[in-house]
Amino acid sequence: MWYARCAFNEQQIKRMGLKEAIYTGGSRRLNPIIMVTIVSLFSTLPMLFGSGLGIQLQRLMALALIGGMTLGTFVSLYFIPLAYWYIYRRRGERA
Repeated sequence: MWYARCAFNEQQIKRMGLKEAIYTGGSRRLNPIIMVTIVSLFSTLPMLFGSGLGIQLQRLMALALIGGMTLGTFVSLYFIPLAYWYIYRRRGERA
């Protein structure tokens, strides 16, 4: 939830609306998230395409890292803002 609290504080939501605050926060965090993911994926390429002793274990670990980083990126970019919107909307209906 750090991502949501960092990007969408109460004053920003009141000033520009919930959806616009989510879009603004998402666009602010898009570049760092994509850059970290790309660097992490490129750092696993030597393990994925390498040759030598123990490469079978390294290849499996590289595939797990690539899958985890890809899934984590989609969760950070889509699921967390969607969950924040849903929770904030529900909290507003009860008040």
